[in-house]
Amino acid sequence: MCSSDLVLLVLPRLDEVASDELAQFSSGDSSAWTRAKEKLSALTAAVAELRQNWAGTLIVATFPPPTTPEFDLLQLDRLGSIFFERASTFWSDALEKIPGVHVLDLAALVQTFGLANAFDPRMWYLYRQPFSESFLFELAGLASHLITATRRPSKKCAVVDCDNTLWGGIIGEDGLE
Repeated sequence: MCSSDLVLLVLPRLDEVASDELAQFSSGDSSAWTRAKEKLSALTAAVAELRQNWAGTLIVATFPPPTTPEFDLLQLDRLGSIFFERASTFWSDALEKIPGVHVLDLAALVQTFGLANAFDPRMWYLYRQPFSESFLFELAGLASHLITATRRPSKKCAVVDCDNTLWGGIIGEDGLE
């Protein structure tokens, strides 16, 4: 097996990359965003270096919504949501600038699947993996579609029929009428 045949799927989570900064920002410390940006920049640099030094297919996911107590989509102050939106935008913009990285929109999959159904705290405590089994099945399906799209070109077909098969007559003899 050639190294270019290998696929690496990177699934970063904001609540693991910048959990302290998320908690601090949610409690009103606006300077936490600056520290989080430094961590996100370091993660971006690591992905860029990996892309340069590895010949295989590299798929990197967007951040799913955090599952920490500080982050709640229904909170009225929305500080956690603001932090998540900033980090997600920063991360997506950074990934676009790295050539050869395929982006898997994990945030959209979580939103479609449902936040409450995507995460399972028992899985986190058992395996240090936060996603439910049913969500992992959906994630595997999405990842396999993305991998397939990187492996083979899309099919193209042009069908021309002018010889009494789809309509009566032959254009060369009868004309368009």
